[in-house]
Amino acid sequence: MKLIGFPPSPYTARVMLFARLKGLDLVRESPPGGLHSPEFKAINPIGKIPVLQTDDGQLLPESSVICEYLEDVHPAVPGLPGSAPDKARARLIARVYDLYAAARSTTLMRQIGVADADPKAREAALAGLAAGLGHVERLMADAAYAAGARPSLADCALLPPIVQIKRVAAPMFGLQDPTLGNGRFGKWWKTISADAMFSGFAQEYDKAVQGLVEKRLAGG
Repeated sequence: MKLIGFPPSPYTARVMLFARLKGLDLVRESPPGGLHSPEFKAINPIGKIPVLQTDDGQLLPESSVICEYLEDVHPAVPGLPGSAPDKARARLIARVYDLYAAARSTTLMRQIGVADADPKAREAALAGLAAGLGHVERLMADAAYAAGARPSLADCALLPPIVQIKRVAAPMFGLQDPTLGNGRFGKWWKTISADAMFSGFAQEYDKAVQGLVEKRLAGG
């Protein structure tokens, strides 16, 4: 199997982290010719990343679908909690972030290095992102990890955007860092920071985001 995507993408990172959680060695490759190339459009006509190419050649887009596929075909190390309610919580955390916060974070990322960026769009994105993160935090378990005592899909869905927020939205746009303080995000971040696998991935992903920020600030 291989995953087609870019390192700074939080959705590419979600799948790579989920694979690592499950002990899978998943190879990542950049989209051939770039996102808008005919070569990549032949792989995914929607033109979005990531896309998983399975061992039998099937092409699967959408990070949530890819993670569920990996869970189904590699069940030995579970990436979801054991009980049905906890499984639902893990999936719901990822889904609520995607629906109510992700687009706002993307808006802020696109304003990096843009001299005439729309301030109203920025303020709306900040307000929407803060609200979306609040929705997510209310769903998080009162436990070490986002959906319970063990790491799961929920943590893999949250870590990349939170790293992105700590690198971009908080220092560059003034969003309150959700990991500061004693709320559930704060407790969760302490767990993640003490977990060797998650903290190591966070450092890797932060470097990828930093590289993207520097490129955009330089006009790239």
